[in-house]
Amino acid sequence: MPKIVPYTCRIPKQVDKILGGAEGRRVRVRDEVRWGELDRTKVEGNEGYIARVLEIASPIWDRVGVTLPAGLVRGRVRKRLGWLARDDELLLNAGGVDALETEEVRLACVDRGIAVLGMEEKSLRALLAWWLELVGDPKLGKGEREGRMAELLLTDPRDWPDV
Repeated sequence: MPKIVPYTCRIPKQVDKILGGAEGRRVRVRDEVRWGELDRTKVEGNEGYIARVLEIASPIWDRVGVTLPAGLVRGRVRKRLGWLARDDELLLNAGGVDALETEEVRLACVDRGIAVLGMEEKSLRALLAWWLELVGDPKLGKGEREGRMAELLLTDPRDWPDV
């Protein structure tokens, strides 16, 4: 039986390899979404894509070339979006992006499907702040917040909408 090494015990080269694979898969998913006829502002119907961007679906689906059935991951996607909404709220209440250490910014970006390899801390902070500005408004209802999250997750950050 293979042993699983916790992230805290991995060397940077291993972490970079894992992140590189995840970032490559995200690029492919976002390309599929961009060329498809999907409404990126909705979670429903896009659960399979969102699961792949958030790395909560096995990468085997990409290797086999089969579309991930939304029903298989719907619950996990909703749970993760709820967790992200709560994390956004906690981040904002704790002082926002400026209150985070460098590694915390990096981890928060990874959690939100933002590529971190080769990115400077300043750029990552700006992207995370932008995410929080787009989805962190307390006046947003749950459905609207999830729709914005779906749009951001399924879009390359360079193409995110203006606030």
